Amino acid sequence: MTALTNQYIDESFEQTLHTDTDGGGNGTTYVPIKDGDNGTTFVLQISTRGIKLVDPTSSYEIELTFTGIGNQPTIKMRADDGTDVYVYPKEDGGHYTLACTPVAP
Repeated sequence: MTALTNQYIDESFEQTLHTDTDGGGNGTTYVPIKDGDNGTTFVLQISTRGIKLVDPTSSYEIELTFTGIGNQPTIKMRADDGTDVYVYPKEDGGHYTLACTPVAP
């Protein structure tokens, strides 16, 4: 890995990561992460509500939010056919278990 120490921005911008939106982030809307010369878009997208991994070759997605179902951390996985499956902690008599459902409860 090449360090950015003692380099000028115009000589090393391709080594940085950035969002491709004006002003950087976009609140709760997911924005993709790209390399400095815009040649590569990574699977990682970020927002103020969580992170999302998007497979560029299919419609598969994995989304982790911190205020998802019941204001609990929630993982949403999208299959290639567009079906969503949610995994989240569910209170069960004072204990938490992982719940899995094909639709948002």
